[in-house]
Amino acid sequence: MAEIRRITRSNPKSDFQNVAPATGGVFRVLGDLANEAYDRLRPVAIKEQTEEGAALGREMARRQIGDPGIGFVGGNGAGGDFNEGLARTESGGRYDIVNSEGYTGKYQWGQGRLDDYNRANGTSITLEQFRASPDIQERAQQWHVADIDGALGGYVGTVVNGQPMTLNAIRAMAHLGGIGGARKFIESGGAYNPADSNGTSLADYAKTHGGTYTGESAQPFTPTMLREADGTLSSRLYSPASGEILQAHNAAAGIAYNADIVVKGQADLMGLSEQFLLDPEGFRQAAGGYVDDLVKGAEPQFREELRQTLGTEVQRRSLGILEDRHRDIRQRADNSSRALAELQSGQLASAIAGGDPKEISAARSQLEGTLYARESLPGASWTREQSSNDIRDAEDAGRKAIEQRQRQASAKAKGTFDTISKARLEGRTASDEALLDQPGARELDPEGYDRAAATVALTDALPNLWAGTPAQVAEAAREFLSQPVTEDYQIALGKVVQEGAVKHAKAFAEDPMQAALTYLPEKPAPLPEFDPTNPDTFMQALAGRAALAKELVADGYTRSEVMVTKAERKELKAAFGGETPYALRAGMATAVAASLGPDAATFFRNIGADDPILLHLGQLAAMGGSEEVTLEGFGGAEMLRLGQARKPTNAGSVAEISPDLNAALVEAVVASGQKPLQVTDQVFQTAIAIAAARSPQTSETSSEEAKKVMQDAIQSALGQDADMNANLTGGVQKVANGQVLLPQGMRGDELNEALGAAFGNTSMFGGLTQMFSIGAPTGLQGSGPRDDLWLFASGLAGEGNGAGSVPMLGGTPLKPQHMNNAVLTPVRGNTYRLSLKINGETIDARNAAGQAYTFDAQRLIDAWRAAQ
Repeated sequence: MAEIRRITRSNPKSDFQNVAPATGGVFRVLGDLANEAYDRLRPVAIKEQTEEGAALGREMARRQIGDPGIGFVGGNGAGGDFNEGLARTESGGRYDIVNSEGYTGKYQWGQGRLDDYNRANGTSITLEQFRASPDIQERAQQWHVADIDGALGGYVGTVVNGQPMTLNAIRAMAHLGGIGGARKFIESGGAYNPADSNGTSLADYAKTHGGTYTGESAQPFTPTMLREADGTLSSRLYSPASGEILQAHNAAAGIAYNADIVVKGQADLMGLSEQFLLDPEGFRQAAGGYVDDLVKGAEPQFREELRQTLGTEVQRRSLGILEDRHRDIRQRADNSSRALAELQSGQLASAIAGGDPKEISAARSQLEGTLYARESLPGASWTREQSSNDIRDAEDAGRKAIEQRQRQASAKAKGTFDTISKARLEGRTASDEALLDQPGARELDPEGYDRAAATVALTDALPNLWAGTPAQVAEAAREFLSQPVTEDYQIALGKVVQEGAVKHAKAFAEDPMQAALTYLPEKPAPLPEFDPTNPDTFMQALAGRAALAKELVADGYTRSEVMVTKAERKELKAAFGGETPYALRAGMATAVAASLGPDAATFFRNIGADDPILLHLGQLAAMGGSEEVTLEGFGGAEMLRLGQARKPTNAGSVAEISPDLNAALVEAVVASGQKPLQVTDQVFQTAIAIAAARSPQTSETSSEEAKKVMQDAIQSALGQDADMNANLTGGVQKVANGQVLLPQGMRGDELNEALGAAFGNTSMFGGLTQMFSIGAPTGLQGSGPRDDLWLFASGLAGEGNGAGSVPMLGGTPLKPQHMNNAVLTPVRGNTYRLSLKINGETIDARNAAGQAYTFDAQRLIDAWRAAQ
């Protein structure tokens, strides 16, 4: 037993003479000084002893219950502080450590647990990779702790051998002995408690990491033992007879101890109450056992007060749980009543919407019974007025359902009537026409009904009305509207005729081919998707469309030839657009030209192709242009787009490259009725692409080389080519006294010779023979003008009109010398107008009727060839 000492405030003066009889005065002075020093140091000593006592009290609490700040359901989130504590005991916090048994890393993982992690997360991490990556180790440990919490969290709060099973205690045991081992330890009440190779058991690890203090720094606590009046011994930190300094120490220690124990107890009881929600009896039993264990381990002098404090807490929480249970029962009853009332409200609304009086009465009785019963539920606070409101709301809902059903029926009928009208106006019959004969149908949509009925009556009487031209339909409408109205239905019928005529005319004006698909009894074939590997099907359908487009113009349905619908136009424009590979576009343009011939130009205009090169090459191919030139044009455009070729000129028009070529081109364009600027730009852009394909490295200069490349490209864009004997065909060539744009395939040298023969100009013919190194045809030299050639070429001979004529000037046939003044102007196709340039003035040659003289150049060449 520790020695009991009494500390007194002053020195025992009664011993003074015995100690120092000769120096009493000095000791008296020293004694007074000591008393003054004691008075000065007393507050400091009390403060110091209070702090030490509080620290000792907390230490006593930690030895019994661990860290009081860790609640019964405690833990550290996803592992946080627990992981750090575990790392200190497992590895000292080193990620790269491997022990003698192969356990690896900061948390000493084995292969088995790593396999679990890989399976759960779909990974294939090896132990070597695990050891080398702190990031992997931390992620795996987070999963490890969460996995343990999910499997064993239900055991938190269990007390085994006086040790509360906190979340961290369970985590520590599961880490050491596996999830199954931790579970077996708890369920066996600690009987199952294996140890590892170092002798550390599951219980040891639970104490180490679960909140129980096990540090080595704590000094052994040996209280002072005091015998009470009844002879029993009780512990004291210091003797009750000690002075006030040590009593302050005692009081602070007791307060700190009780505070920490109570905090821990309250936290654990809170955790228990959360495990026994709505079960007050279960909570009282579990909490009573817990308090018994906690009081049993407390210091004897604190047990009674501790039991009283925690008992009060248990009672308070029991009452709270009981109140929660009563509230839950009331809420469940109220919820059930409300749900049943809502169901029956819906049933009453449905019955009202159905209109059956018996069903309405039965549904109302059920709802009223449920609502009145709800008024009697304790705590529900449901009133009679609220019941009446619910019944009224159900009735309103029923009426609204009736109105909604009527609106839906009207909307559906309106849609049906509109479909009937539309179908009849387009020459078809809707499947729902029987609605017109049903009773009450007109009330659903009077206006729509009248229109539909009038449309049916009109188309039954005049089934082919809408197959007529817009002019024919408009005339029929005017005739009908001019008749006097004798019946009400005629008003609706008049509107149908008038609206139908307007719609019919608008359709053929805005989308003629779609109008043909809609109104004509014989529908045009739909255009299939273009298949570059087998274009025949598409081209056959397109040829049929081209023929129909001509018929629509000829019959008066529309003024211009349109081969495609607006919807088809959008798809075809994209198919022929810049996103399509140039080789495929070239093939498509060539196929269209081969199928439609000259009508291909109309097709490209119809689809709204905005690529000038596509437009021009398409029309060129339509007139028999070279496939090689078509590929060059598309290929060069693609090379320029991709930066694989340089722009061959910095000029901006055909005129800047060659005024002669431009003049001949413009003259031909004006004669054809097209827009000169648009056509010349298409030719120029196509020529740039062709030149880029032929000379991709030609720079943008005005050099003669670049100019020659562009001149040749322009001629190719105009259809100039060479036959197998290297004779030029098409393009702009010198004919007679000027530069003339010739059709593709026409030789300029042959046209010159045929003209010379027709004029009978031997000198001209001689010039031509020298120019082209050919011999003059026998029988033509010096023979004079050949009327037979002129008559055949002008299309007058053999046509039975008796108006045979040759070109004349002032009523006199042209003479051989006029050949030197002859000028040809394109009219259309192979047809040219013959003029004479005399003294700077251009004078048209005339036929016998006084009209400007025109002839077919190809017929002239053919006649000349036949005469040789």
